[in-house]
Amino acid sequence: MNTSNPAFNTDAPQKSAAPRRLTLRWAYISMIKLVSTIFVAILLPITPAHADEPCSPRDKLLDNPYVRTVNKCIYYLSHTLKEVEQRRYAEKLITRALTDKKHGNRGLDILSYVELAELAALLNTPEVIDVFLTFIARPVDGDESRSQAIGRLYELRAPLVLDRLALRKINEQEIIIDSIAWGAANNFYLFMNIENYRRLAVGANWDVLDSKHPHRALSKRIEKSLEYILLDTWK
Repeated sequence: MNTSNPAFNTDAPQKSAAPRRLTLRWAYISMIKLVSTIFVAILLPITPAHADEPCSPRDKLLDNPYVRTVNKCIYYLSHTLKEVEQRRYAEKLITRALTDKKHGNRGLDILSYVELAELAALLNTPEVIDVFLTFIARPVDGDESRSQAIGRLYELRAPLVLDRLALRKINEQEIIIDSIAWGAANNFYLFMNIENYRRLAVGANWDVLDSKHPHRALSKRIEKSLEYILLDTWK
C-alpha cells in the first residue's frame, strides 16, 4: 500500500469540521431572518399604497378638489401616468374639478387650470378633452386662467381638440374658439406677432395648418379670432 498518499497517512493533518458547522450556522440564521420577516409582514398593519403621496387621501380630494394640495397632486400625477391606476385617478380628478359646482370652480385662487390642461394633454383622451371643452363652453367673466388653460391644451393637442370641437354646436364652438384665441394671445404675449401667430398657437402640431387637414376650416376660425385680438392689441 502506498503510504505516501495523505489519505492513508495518519500523520498528515486532518481537515477540520468547523467550516461545515459555520456554513450550517449561517444557513440557520438566514432561515430565522426569513421566517421573522414573513412573520412581521403578516402581523404589521398594511399601509395604503398612496398614503404618503400628495394626492392622499384620494377620496377626500375628489370630494373637494379646490384645496391648496391639489396642484401638488396634479404635478405628481403628471410624472406617474405610466401606471394605469394613476391615469384613472387623473381622469377622475380632472372631471371632478371641471364639473364641480359646489365649490364654484375657484381656479383663479386655488387650482391651476393650466396645469390641469397639461395633465389632460398627457392623458390625451377624447373623454378628458370633452370635459375641458364643456367647462370652457360655460364662460365666466374675468377669469383669464380658463382661456389660458384651453389655449395651452390647444397648443399641445390641437388635432384632438379640433376633432372634439367639430362635434359641438355652433354657439359652443364660437365660445370655445374665442377662449382658445384669447388664451393663445395671453400665453405668447411677448413672442407672438402677425407672422408667427398661426404656428405658435398650435405648438408642434403644424399638420393642422395643412390645407388638406380635415378640420382646417375650424382651425382657420381660431386663427381669424386670434388675428383680430392681435391687431386690436397692436393699434
